[in-house]
Parts: sequence; structure tokens; C-alpha cells
Amino acid sequence: MPKITINGKEIEVEPGTTILQAAQRAGIEIPHYCYHPRLSIAGNCRMCLVEVEGMPKLQTACSTRVQDGMVVHTDNEKVRKAVQGVLEFMLLNHPIDCPVCDQAGECGLQDYYMKYGLHKSRFALEDKVLKFKAKYIGGLIMLDSERCILCTRCIRFLREVVGTDELNIFGRGSHSYVDIYPGRPLMNRYTCNLADICPVGALTDNDFRFKCRVWFLKATRSICPGCATGCNVEIHYHKNRVYRMKPSYNDDVNGIWMCDIGRVSYHSVNEGRILKPFERVNGEKVEGDWDAILTSASLKMARLIATYGPESVFVVASPKSSNEELYLTKKFAFEVLGTPNLCFTPRVDADPYHDDFLVHEDKNPNTRGALEMKIAPATGGKDFEETLEALRRGDVKLLFVFGSCLGDLPA
Repeated sequence: MPKITINGKEIEVEPGTTILQAAQRAGIEIPHYCYHPRLSIAGNCRMCLVEVEGMPKLQTACSTRVQDGMVVHTDNEKVRKAVQGVLEFMLLNHPIDCPVCDQAGECGLQDYYMKYGLHKSRFALEDKVLKFKAKYIGGLIMLDSERCILCTRCIRFLREVVGTDELNIFGRGSHSYVDIYPGRPLMNRYTCNLADICPVGALTDNDFRFKCRVWFLKATRSICPGCATGCNVEIHYHKNRVYRMKPSYNDDVNGIWMCDIGRVSYHSVNEGRILKPFERVNGEKVEGDWDAILTSASLKMARLIATYGPESVFVVASPKSSNEELYLTKKFAFEVLGTPNLCFTPRVDADPYHDDFLVHEDKNPNTRGALEMKIAPATGGKDFEETLEALRRGDVKLLFVFGSCLGDLPA
């Protein structure tokens, strides 16, 4: 395998590896905008310029393949001056609106300016080229063309990953801009990935926009509950409120992508949560005390079971529940209630859309878990369809429903 020396550090890499990839494996930072590990190489931002001994000009690290014996410098005076010049060129027409930009705090321009720029602009504010701002282009995306650095990540994502090709570069020179084709808004189910891969504030998530500053957010790894694909995600929250979900890397499941349907599924966590117990008194919903209501409910359940028998009790589990919850549901039905009537249904009131990428046809995250846990009637018990029929006949005296709303399920 070829050996390469970067800033005095010798590295052995596989044939075909680029200088940028080799540097990343060695823990050496090379600034870049247009390069993305899941997209084709464009080499148009020029931020990754490095000096290669024996070559007359600086080379782009993202597109230059490693050769055995190559010696590379990424941090000498020649490279630093070139990178600073490229950064200054990118910022010539960039708006001075960081305080109101939703990308502030996770912006590549801010980060690289502090590391490689720190220059005073030689371009008067009134001479900047003005472009359109805050344009809704479809899906969950807002486009601010003045902030765009024309890295083409968004164009390549739509063309190579999704295959819908709704964005392109229009205009010429300093008046070039990214936009949708006339009359063709974003129509795919993966638009929010554009906000993820945009290194600046040009493409932002309309669902998250102006909701919370990113430096207040904390992150917890989890699994998307939107369907059976099980995309790995990060839940971003602040003060016990979820503000967004973003994909977390897992090459065996979702890679680094996520559908829009899953991204907005977090809203149910914030809305309609039962924080206090209620009971019905003379047909009215009355707030009560946890201990008092649980005691009252358990006594009523015991009387119903004693009067009508455990066969009149039905338990409907949910394929939205975790394995642990399903285990406890099964134990509750068979051992506590003594009923043989335990079932679940994969039916759900949800968008029926599915594809061969990430959106699964099964809209429940844990149907397989329910099947593996054998969430099914015991001998003599009734399945879900039989449970519905028993409800229609009035044979159900006590019904437990976990994680689903039967009234919302399609027939």
C-alpha cells in the first residue's frame, strides 16, 4: 500500500485514497466545503488546497489521489495564504447577518473564518451583490441565496442520492445562484438532508428555523419511531422539550440520511402528553391524585374481573412499544390479569408512502419485536380482529390499550 507523509507524519493508506481522506484518518484537519464523503467529488470550493512536493501548483486535497512517497504540506505559509484568499473570496458578497442566521453556532464559514481567516474585508458593504433571501423551495427547506457559497452539495445530493434533481446553478459569475427549476419545487421525502449537508446558512430546516439556538441544545442518541427501518438518530432537546431530530451515522441502517417523515415525528413527544391523572365522574373528566386514582382503578378492575371473569378482559399491545414494554405488557395480561386475550395490530393511521430507500411500508418501529416477543393470544384467547368483533357485541368489559388509539386505526 502507498505511503504518504503529511506535515512530517508518515501514513499508509489504501490505493485510490485522496489526500483529504488520508489526512482525516491521521487526525489532520484540512478545511473543505464542497467535499462530502457520500457524494461525488466536485473540487470547486478550493478550500482544501495543499502543497505537494514536486508539483508546481497547490493541489486540491479532495480530488488528488495519494501516490507512494508523496510529501504533503497542509499548514505552511504558502497554503495558509491561499486558503485565506479563497475564504476572503467566498465572503466578498456574503451578507453580514450572522446574529440572525439560523446556522449560527454550526456554520462552516464561521468556524473556518476564526481558524483560517481573521482578515478585514476589502469589499465595501454597499458593493455586495444582493440576491433573494428566505425563499421557500418545497419540502421542509428555506433557501437564502445570499448565504450560498455554491459548493453544490445540495445539487449532488438530489442528483446522486435521491435522484430527483430539483436544484441547479443559474446565472453567471458573481451573480450565480442555486435555485429550483421554475415551477418545480422540492417534491421528495428527503429534503431536510439538504439542511444537514449545507455547510453554511443557505438551506435551513423550516421546521426548526428560529426555534432555538443550537448552543443551548443537548443531544441523545436514539432510534426513529417513524417506521420499521429503525434509522439511527440524535434527539436535540432543551429544557425537556425536543426541538429536532437529526440522523446519526450507522452504515448498516441509514448511513447518514433520514426521511422528512421521521424528522417531524418528534412533535408527538411535546404535544398531548398526560402529565396528570384524570378520571370520569358523572361523565366529566376530573383531575385527581395519582395514588387515589390508581387505587380506585385497581378496585374497579378487580370487581369487573370477579363479576365477568378474566375472559371479558382484553389487552391490546402496540408495535410502537419497546421490547421491554412489550414484555411487561405480556406479563401484565397473562400473570396479573389472568386473561388469554392479548393481541396487537400492525395497522396505523399514518402516511402510506414507502420507497426502496429508507421509508418502510410498516409504519410501526417494532412490529418485529412484538412478533419475536410472541404478543399473541394464549390458548382460547382472541386476536385483534376477534377483539374488535367482541367490542361490537359488547362482550368486552375491561379493555387495556397500550400505545395506540383504536379510534384512529383504519378498518
